[in-house]
Amino acid sequence: MNKSIFKAILRPCLETNQTKDGNQFAEILSKAYQMATVNFAGTIYGSRLVAADAGFLEASIANCVNSNLSDTTGQVMRSAYKLMAVGFIGYWASAKFTPIPTMPPIATPVNGTKVLFPGSPSPLGDELWLCFSLGYTDNFLDALSAVLIKFQMTLMGSCNGIPAGATTAVDLPWTGIIPL
Repeated sequence: MNKSIFKAILRPCLETNQTKDGNQFAEILSKAYQMATVNFAGTIYGSRLVAADAGFLEASIANCVNSNLSDTTGQVMRSAYKLMAVGFIGYWASAKFTPIPTMPPIATPVNGTKVLFPGSPSPLGDELWLCFSLGYTDNFLDALSAVLIKFQMTLMGSCNGIPAGATTAVDLPWTGIIPL
């Protein structure tokens, strides 16, 4: 994830407090995450993220934020942040990657890169709640970036291809999405 892009997109929204509702904030946050990860994140094998479902992420963020805005007790509903966490998980479950570069031991990519474990709503939901409890400040942006990068390191998957001299494909496991 490119933290600079992520923060640069969100900062003006937070400084001016011009978002009219949770839906607009969700749109901005999901677009910021998408722009900070597509072509900027990938696997240890060099596969770059080229697409993911930002619409599901946006809907999940909106559900979380709007449920908290509608809470008349004034208490932040911690459990609502699991909805947001599910959005980030869904984003990575839908991820599409470039074919892995040809590199030993894979000579020919076959099925390419797949996310097999797109994360867990816990502890991500609790960590998101902690970020949002900081208020919309630079501390919030720093904490949110750190939490999302830490979450990306929990993702797992495989790269599938045919090794040199072989006739059948093999899966090379990977753990964590890294900045590329």
